[in-house]
Amino acid sequence: MTSDPVPIRFQTISRGDVLLVLPTVPDDAPEALKAAIAKRNGATLSGRCDCGATVILGRQGAIIEHEDACEASDVAIAAIVGRRLR
Repeated sequence: MTSDPVPIRFQTISRGDVLLVLPTVPDDAPEALKAAIAKRNGATLSGRCDCGATVILGRQGAIIEHEDACEASDVAIAAIVGRRLR
């Protein structure tokens, strides 16, 4: 069984010389995805995540490497999206 992908839009925020592009998720997205994206965006904007990850701002953008167990990690978000598409 497959579901339609969640349409994700983006917002831009300027921080000094860096333009951050942050995802926004529609209201009808799964709660787990909304929570993960909100946590990820909050960490990007504040510079630190609860998992200990910190943001590095560079000319190519913001880089943050969450712990795999963090709900805002690439691994966790991929698992949420994967469950939705099965």
